[in-house]
Amino acid sequence: MIRLILIIAIVVAIVIVLKQVKNTPPAQRKKLYLKLTIGLSAAVVVLLALTGRIHWIGGLIAASVPLLRSALPHVLQYLPFLRKYFSQQTHNDQQAPPASTVDLSVEQAYQILGLTADADTDAVIAAHRKLIQKMHPDRGGNDYLAAQINQAKDILLKHLA
Repeated sequence: MIRLILIIAIVVAIVIVLKQVKNTPPAQRKKLYLKLTIGLSAAVVVLLALTGRIHWIGGLIAASVPLLRSALPHVLQYLPFLRKYFSQQTHNDQQAPPASTVDLSVEQAYQILGLTADADTDAVIAAHRKLIQKMHPDRGGNDYLAAQINQAKDILLKHLA
């Protein structure tokens, strides 16, 4: 009886996964396949631990590996000395001139933020927020790019005021 329930649960899970893959846009399928692989691996480890084929401590460690990926940013927040080992700051090695020595024109500021000349204050702020989230030094960007984005925002806000 238990085997029948397990088989039915597996078939239902497969049907749900196939529907989810079918409804996922092609650009996001790679991420979905990675999540499915990690989830399936964790389920297999838990199943092996429950059936006694793997020690429960080993199963617990192996099943917790996917959780470490989501917990890593929180660990780095409280233990900043570990950040240098896990950072993706490949561009920080380049020597860039200080941002204060480079004066931007209004046209260059529009180009940096990816805006057209008819953009309003709200569009400038939204474009700045979107770019600075990607290019901030704490998220893999570098100081030079962040300074350029901030300077472009300041110039455009002064220009629009």
